[in-house]
Amino acid sequence: MKKFFCILISLLCFGLSFAQNDNIVAGDYIAGDYKIHISYAAEISIKSYSGSEANIIIPDNIEGYPVKYISEKAFSECSSIVSVIIPDSVIEIGDAAFYKCSNLKSVKIGSSVVKICAYAFEKCKSLTSIEIPDSVVQIQDYAFSYCNNLKSAVLGNSLVNLGYSAFYKCDKLENVVFGNSLKTINAEVFSKCSSLKSVEIPDSVNSIGNQAFAFCSNLESVVIGKNITKVNFNTMFTSSPVKKIILHSAEVELLNAPEGAEIIKPKAKSLKEQMAERN
Repeated sequence: MKKFFCILISLLCFGLSFAQNDNIVAGDYIAGDYKIHISYAAEISIKSYSGSEANIIIPDNIEGYPVKYISEKAFSECSSIVSVIIPDSVIEIGDAAFYKCSNLKSVKIGSSVVKICAYAFEKCKSLTSIEIPDSVVQIQDYAFSYCNNLKSAVLGNSLVNLGYSAFYKCDKLENVVFGNSLKTINAEVFSKCSSLKSVEIPDSVNSIGNQAFAFCSNLESVVIGKNITKVNFNTMFTSSPVKKIILHSAEVELLNAPEGAEIIKPKAKSLKEQMAERN
């Protein structure tokens, strides 16, 4: 027991010595073109950018301190930016971080980002495609809304929640690839995406909000995953001219399906298949 306490005291002394020697003084600092904040945990948040470079590679560390966060409005309305690479060290992209970067065409999001906050890329009108890495769990409200030239969105396999109006009025969005962990598509997520012609809602999804695909004037084909129990076309697909509906479950309740739409249901399971599911 005495030996244990000696070891414990030694470790505590070492920890205190390490903390004292590290000389962390939390606060805001200037590092080149960046205004940053260093926390007591020795982690950096990018607070703002004052440079004029077209192609930005955000550093993964500054003088040995890891860059973990891109703060609210850090690059907001930076019209000079054409491309940005977000490093693998970053775990969160803050509210309106790249809001209205009107010339931003290309974004590479690092493989550790977990959350893309509200309005993060709203009104980035030159952005043409986005690929969300498998690390991202949540995309918040209006994150990519009004990205008028966005044509393709690939959503990662860890994404669980798509926030309200996340891709609202992305006029040229033609292709959306959903990951296999998505649970919730909130209200108006893809509303007024007038170039969207087809959508395949994965089996993982169990909730679709009102007007999630409303006023998509070219949306003709919809695949409904097996965990959706009810679809009301008047509220979820308001004024979208759906002509073909493919169901992954024969038990889904369809309300107000468009008149004349082709409805394809899965083949009924045999007795052997039903028995196998119970074993």
